[in-house]
Amino acid sequence: MQPKNIAEESCLRLKINRMPAMASCCLGFALGVALLAMLTLPGYSRLHTQYLQTYGNALAAMAANQAIEASFNNDLIGLQAILQEVMKNPNTLLATIHDVENHLQVQAGDSRALEQSKSLSFTTPIVLHSSITGYLSVHLKQADSASPVPVWLVILSCLLMVSVAIWQLVATDSFELIDTPLESGSKSSNDGEPLTYENSSDDSETHDNSVQEIPLVYAIIHIKNLAVLQQQLNGENFRKTLSTVDQIISDVLALYNGAGYSFNNDQFQLRFYAIDATNEALFRAACSAWLIVELASIVENIPLDLAAFVSANHLDLAPANLPIAGLVIENQAAADELISRRLNFLEVGSEDGRKVVAGFEQPFKSLLEKQRAQLAELS
Repeated sequence: MQPKNIAEESCLRLKINRMPAMASCCLGFALGVALLAMLTLPGYSRLHTQYLQTYGNALAAMAANQAIEASFNNDLIGLQAILQEVMKNPNTLLATIHDVENHLQVQAGDSRALEQSKSLSFTTPIVLHSSITGYLSVHLKQADSASPVPVWLVILSCLLMVSVAIWQLVATDSFELIDTPLESGSKSSNDGEPLTYENSSDDSETHDNSVQEIPLVYAIIHIKNLAVLQQQLNGENFRKTLSTVDQIISDVLALYNGAGYSFNNDQFQLRFYAIDATNEALFRAACSAWLIVELASIVENIPLDLAAFVSANHLDLAPANLPIAGLVIENQAAADELISRRLNFLEVGSEDGRKVVAGFEQPFKSLLEKQRAQLAELS
């Protein structure tokens, strides 16, 4: 703040002699529009919120009713299909089904969308004959209650009317500026001159929030005999085989919420977001890799020499030294408490920082077998 002396001891006053009729109408119109907007927009906001509540509860209840049979049969594929249909409804960000112990069973949509926009959550139990087998949750996008177009129309209309009123006042000389001397008592007691202040501070610096990358977990599916198959099969059969493997991978990733996959040379690289915990993402990657190896080992009577590798280290994704068939996990990931509690490893084959998976503990083993059978029926 810097002081600045006022050169003259006077002030300007605005005196309106008469108000033109057009200016009065324009100001009255602008005031009426502003009052009407103040009265109607809050009511519209309440109606919009009530509509979202009704829509969300109805959508969750309808989906929960459809999921009763699949939930009691533990049909995860059927539950996933129901959630995919739910996601087709407007403003739906995420749909999930949890069991009675609040463990996630299936999910449709990206949970990161909840962090990027406002949302409302609606949860309905899945009930049959007074027995609850789980809970279905739907997250809807909480859109703005009023469209920006009418709001801007109201603002522009008011500004236009006020501008026309001011123009009428200027054109008809309906106001004048009067220079009025200041009273002597308004002088400064320090040097006899009043002081005013100007804001000389610089604009505050803006800082962009750095967007942190979400860590990834990888699963590598290595087709070790791909070059041999390319020589033995004709072009159509070779493309059909790869297309079937591609479809199997797509179905498995949809079941385990995969972030995506790519194919290069003789390897499929599957990616999983480690949003909450890396070990949970590693387990999803291990389950996905196991299912793919089981389902794609023989495609259209054509044997595929498959090996799978799971790792959270993007620098260690080379397929070298993988077994002839099966699943291998990086040593550091295999040492995790959750992974070691859910998976069994062979005592041999732990060189090169990797461990061979012997199998899964119950109940995950039974669930994977059931998923494998259901996915096999789809292909």
